[in-house]
Amino acid sequence: MFCGVNMVVCSARAVEAEPEKKPSGLAKPALSALVFTPSLETDTFNRAFSTAGFLALFSLPITQLAKSAWLHAETGMGISYSRVELPQPNTQFSRLEFPVPFSVRLLKAFNKTVTGELLAGVLYRPFFYDSRESTNGGFQSMESGQWRLEGGVGLRFQLSPAIRLRVRATRSFLASGVEFLL
Repeated sequence: MFCGVNMVVCSARAVEAEPEKKPSGLAKPALSALVFTPSLETDTFNRAFSTAGFLALFSLPITQLAKSAWLHAETGMGISYSRVELPQPNTQFSRLEFPVPFSVRLLKAFNKTVTGELLAGVLYRPFFYDSRESTNGGFQSMESGQWRLEGGVGLRFQLSPAIRLRVRATRSFLASGVEFLL
């Protein structure tokens, strides 16, 4: 009798101790490395497919909304490079910007390998570097457009248990790269 009770208790503990499998990775923090180009929001210095950049983003799960849906907070830092040509006067120079996104991501697993995302937030662009040797050159604060509303959609595709291919389109950027689950 004692042996039978002991086996039941041991097997119940083994089931409890076994972690729940989450193949979609929705409940895990993640680090993303994305390359981007400007999308809908462009200006004199940032044009789609003539400006390129890199974003390093950290995503932290906040809460589970449903069985296959999680809300994440995401932030990070980026850098963009553009080669600019102005006709009046005829000038060529390079420009670097340093965007800092703050957003909330809603992740929804469609199946074990594909996850969709909706995101909303703001993009902060505190300063830029201009290579011109005039007063327009050097590091400077953004005078306008320092804060932008940001929103968009994306997809994640599972490449391995810890790595996802990530593509996303937002008001400011078309981006793709990899996401590492931590």
